[in-house]
Amino acid sequence: MNPWIAVALAMASGGLFAVALPPFDQEWLGWLALAPLLLAVTVPKRRTLHALGLGLLTGIVAGIAQVGWANDATSLNFAYLPFIWIGLVFGGVGALAGAARQRWPGAHPLAWTLFTACAGVSVEWLTTLSPLPVGIALCQWRAQAFLQIASLTGIWGVSFLLWLVNAALADLALRRKPLTVPLTAAVLLTLSVGIWGAFRATNSARSDDGPFATLAAVQDYNGIDGGDPNGMRSGGGDVPDIETLMRQAADRGAELVVGSEEALGSAFVPNDDRDHIAHLAREKKRHFVVGYQQRGTSDKDFNCAALVGPTGKTLGVHRKVHLFLGEKNAIEAGQGATVVESGNPRLGKIGLLICFDTCWTGLTRAAAARGARIIAVPNYDPPVHHATLHHLHAALMPFRAVENGVALVRADPNGLSMVVDPWGKIAVSAPMYQAKTVAATVPLATGRGTFFTRWGDWLAYGCAGVVALAAAAGVVGAAAASPKP
Repeated sequence: MNPWIAVALAMASGGLFAVALPPFDQEWLGWLALAPLLLAVTVPKRRTLHALGLGLLTGIVAGIAQVGWANDATSLNFAYLPFIWIGLVFGGVGALAGAARQRWPGAHPLAWTLFTACAGVSVEWLTTLSPLPVGIALCQWRAQAFLQIASLTGIWGVSFLLWLVNAALADLALRRKPLTVPLTAAVLLTLSVGIWGAFRATNSARSDDGPFATLAAVQDYNGIDGGDPNGMRSGGGDVPDIETLMRQAADRGAELVVGSEEALGSAFVPNDDRDHIAHLAREKKRHFVVGYQQRGTSDKDFNCAALVGPTGKTLGVHRKVHLFLGEKNAIEAGQGATVVESGNPRLGKIGLLICFDTCWTGLTRAAAARGARIIAVPNYDPPVHHATLHHLHAALMPFRAVENGVALVRADPNGLSMVVDPWGKIAVSAPMYQAKTVAATVPLATGRGTFFTRWGDWLAYGCAGVVALAAAAGVVGAAAASPKP
């Protein structure tokens, strides 16, 4: 294959993958977007470094299509970082897939396809050990039927299916046959998961014994971040403050009202009877979650979320665990998920997480394992060109909800605040750059968690084991085949 053709295939994959992601949301393209890249890296004698470069190019092209250009260098750095990271994932998977195709040319056709799917999940899982987890499953955040597999496998099950189908399509192009065993197997497995998921998503809310609750997210947009390219849509500086918005949510019948990350700064003081939020909670007899800062044990602050009960008492406080990039220079990290007994039989236990905490499977899972029915997430995504980070981060919320069978409330000051039910359905979502309160009545699961809650990232570990065994077998095979002196 001409090197320029390989480059064109990698760029095509980047463009297709970008359009599969939100906000374009052409989910169907995710099932074929990476096939051109996998085809390009399986050319005979393609070096590992070339495969890494092609994968990185795919990620960069996806970033260009998603983010474009802006004059704010900091904004661009934040927005492009996930695509550079996913480009490294593409490169790593491409290198493994290419090496496997060349090393085992006589293997069963299905073996390479399965290996590539395992490699994709394994490399994605490795990013959870880095400062920024990334994965391709986000392009399916609205595909509720496929989301349901996350209750068994976590987000890794969706990634596995996507890599499997893309690898099968690449194998089809390499073999140039009208029908292949890998493609047939991949399509049948994917259809089976989709049919089962559609049945589960349709019937779970009806058959579950859990109650319903009205949950609200407060989007206290004020325009000072400058993320809105059209200026403040609410007009001038006349925007409601967070206390007013919280009062509006309570007046609409919300039993739990969640505010955004650090919205109150250092103004909130837990268990202070004079505090405005405590007074509002007593007045409205509602539960409120507020974001604020609190002095830590060193010269840094804690980034906190507090649950305030109907009596005005602070029932529990969470300190943000996962800090985003330079945030750790000013913020002291907390320890573990926080679960608080609400005292309301309908709400049950409420889990508290903050923003970046939801980018890992572990904290949400830990909260669900301790009986949380609802996860409240005060959030703040840095405004960037085209609101890229908002769209990518918001796409994780249905996965976190389905993985553990919890309702989830995300409140961000700038946009995409939402309420998600335990089966990944987005009950309500706020637009970007508007001061707004969104509320919805959703079913709550039993608080017993899911198979994934109990067993965690078992699929990712299994895929990593397959890749490790295959690599070991390749090394042993190469040593056995080498001529002896």
